This record gives sequence, C-alpha cells and structure tokens, in this order.
Amino acid sequence: MENSAVHQMESRHSHHPPQSNLLAKIKPFIWHLFQMIVAMEIGMALYHGAFVNQLAPMSYKFAIIAYPLFDYWMMMISMILPMICLMRYHRYDWRICIGMTIAMLAPVALLTMLMWIGLISMMTLRIAGNITMNLGMVIYMLFAEKNARAHVAKRS
Repeated sequence: MENSAVHQMESRHSHHPPQSNLLAKIKPFIWHLFQMIVAMEIGMALYHGAFVNQLAPMSYKFAIIAYPLFDYWMMMISMILPMICLMRYHRYDWRICIGMTIAMLAPVALLTMLMWIGLISMMTLRIAGNITMNLGMVIYMLFAEKNARAHVAKRS
C-alpha cells in the first residue's frame, strides 16, 4: 500500500505540467520570429542606410523621391532577402522560403493596389503593409510548423 502511494506521488511529480509543454513550444517560435524580424530590419537598414544614403547614384535618389512606391517595394525586397538567407541557414527548403515570401508580400500587394486606385494613402500603405506583412509571417510560421509536424507523422 505504501509503495503504491509513493509510486503515485512520484508519477505526479515526474511529468511536467501542461504549461511547460506549451512554453517549450512557444519559446523556439518566439526566438525564430525574433530572428526573422531582426534579419528584415537589418535588410531595411542596409537598404536605407548603406545603399540609398551612401552608394546609390543621384538618379536613383531622385527616382525614389519621385516614385515613393518604387522605394517602398525596393525596401520590401531588401527585407525579404536576408529573411530568406536566415531561413536557408536554418535549413528550410525553398518551398517554405517561397511560401513565407508570398504570405508576407500578398497582403502588401493588395494594399498597393488599393493605393493605386486611390482608396488609401502612401502612409496608410506603409503602416498597414508593415502590420499585414508581419501578421502574414506569423500565420505562415504557424501553418508551416503544423504542416511539417503532419508530414513527419505521415512518414513515421
């Protein structure tokens, strides 16, 4: 009887509570999200700080002033490229990298169309584009991780 009670107490304390299991899943997700955002910010800083302000010819500078939408999309590209490099460093295949890129840029493309037809301003595009791009990234990260787990489960 006493041995049974000791065994039950040990089994209760030997497993982790459900919160720690959830935390174990959330921590790597948050860390990877942070890395992705930092990679994108580095790309944006290199574009504006190094290229536009230091290396770009004067004609390019005039072009981005005359065509702010061109500047915005060049910034988007400069953010996506280091993000893809980070994903490849983490050994994600090209299918996941392209899916992430589409998930992030599709809402921005839609907002760009709304700006072209005059329903939103450039400032609204910049603000809403930043929000929807990051939201698309988070949703795709959740979706891709779920699909990866399902794919591994099918193979085993």
